Amino acid sequence: MNPYGPYVASRAVDSGPIRTFSGVDRVTGMPVLIYALPEGLALPPEPPEHPALAERLEVGTQGEETYAAYALPPGFRPLPERLPPDAACAVWTQLKDALEELHGQGQTHGRVLRPQIWWDGETALLGGAGLPWDGQVSSDLAALAELVAELLGGVEHAPEPLRTELGAQLAPALPTRAPEALPLTVPPEPRMPETGAAEESAAPEAALEAPPPASLPAYEVVPDLPRDLPGQEAVRPSEPEMIVILPDPDPVASSNPAEPALPADRPEPQAAVPVPERVSVLERAETGPQEPAQTPVPELPALEDVDEGVTVIAAPKRRKSPQVQAPEPATPGHALGDGPRGDAGARVLRIGWEEDHTWRQVKAPPAPRRAGFSWRHWAALIGVVALLSGVAAWLALRPAPPAAVTQECCVVQFQLVKGGRPVAAQARLLVKSAPRDSFYRPGDLLGLIPGPIRFPATGGEYVLEVSLEGYQPQNFTLKLPEAQAQPVEIELP
Repeated sequence: MNPYGPYVASRAVDSGPIRTFSGVDRVTGMPVLIYALPEGLALPPEPPEHPALAERLEVGTQGEETYAAYALPPGFRPLPERLPPDAACAVWTQLKDALEELHGQGQTHGRVLRPQIWWDGETALLGGAGLPWDGQVSSDLAALAELVAELLGGVEHAPEPLRTELGAQLAPALPTRAPEALPLTVPPEPRMPETGAAEESAAPEAALEAPPPASLPAYEVVPDLPRDLPGQEAVRPSEPEMIVILPDPDPVASSNPAEPALPADRPEPQAAVPVPERVSVLERAETGPQEPAQTPVPELPALEDVDEGVTVIAAPKRRKSPQVQAPEPATPGHALGDGPRGDAGARVLRIGWEEDHTWRQVKAPPAPRRAGFSWRHWAALIGVVALLSGVAAWLALRPAPPAAVTQECCVVQFQLVKGGRPVAAQARLLVKSAPRDSFYRPGDLLGLIPGPIRFPATGGEYVLEVSLEGYQPQNFTLKLPEAQAQPVEIELP
């Protein structure tokens, strides 16, 4: 972070001849653009005021370096790589108007590039106006047109009339080629028979013209195929006779009516080496391959009857398309469903391999088994039913617990009296015996009396013992729940 007077440069924006930084004003905290000028450059007059031109705040020196600070309003960010057509049109309109205002004052910008343009979503701002950049009026508008074309991804994506304006600004900047530099297309010269070095040195114009009959070279022109004169047989070149041996017709191909027949005028294939036969057939192993129906073939002359000098070429066999033979209908002796269920639908197939003509036997996957209840399912079901029946019987035969007693009925108030007067001493209340369902055991301490004693919510007969120092232990019986809510008085001897 470099200080420039009251401003601090935080990030380099443009590294041109005049370095550009983005920074802040240390006094106000507002963002600014700082331009560090080289030595010996004089500042031009103040730039005009325009909404699309950044306002110059101050021109000062920091040490031996001169700087210029321009205001950057909040919300402005660097120009993005791409903009929609309407936003690009706004950039072109606003900055073009600002440049025309600047040019009207006799000044040029000279640095209309992406680092000098800022965008807040609606307004474009051009920084560095009025600095001693080296520029021209035409170069400013051409640079702006090129920048807007980049924002749109090409001039062809610009809407009208922006496309016409961009093309008018970019047309002078396109490289042009001189007419003499364009490649010439010369038609090829006709191939003429060699007549000597004298004719090779002739001009091309003379070679294109047809020579007179007297200047034709002394050689005989023979046509490729002589015409048949009336009354004479056609003269044909002597060529060795060729006999083509046709292969057996493909039963699969002949039985398929959808396959079109070869045209009669189609040239016969001529190959010195027959194409090897490659066949892949799927057939049932039980029945074996079935012999296809033989189609009558026209008789051809035997090889022994062919004259010498006649070349015999075997036509290549037509490739057989792999077909799967239809399964035979089930015989009456084997009705559907007989035999093991796992073998139903499993067929042994024999597959021929094209590479080494070996065979292997493969079984098709068995048919899916029908879902049903097996003995395991029945056993599990019976076990679950028996378990549920046992639980229900145990719950039914279980003795019912005694009726629950509310919590209020089991709080008993005890008092110690002697001669009809209350005794202020405290005695211990012990359990001698308790009901079977109670969790108290003989000898357990219930508490100190006089006072309330809370019993568990279990009704029944309790035998209690009152133990007081200086008195003999005294036992009494208490039945819960108590019929009356009166306190229990214990008479001391």
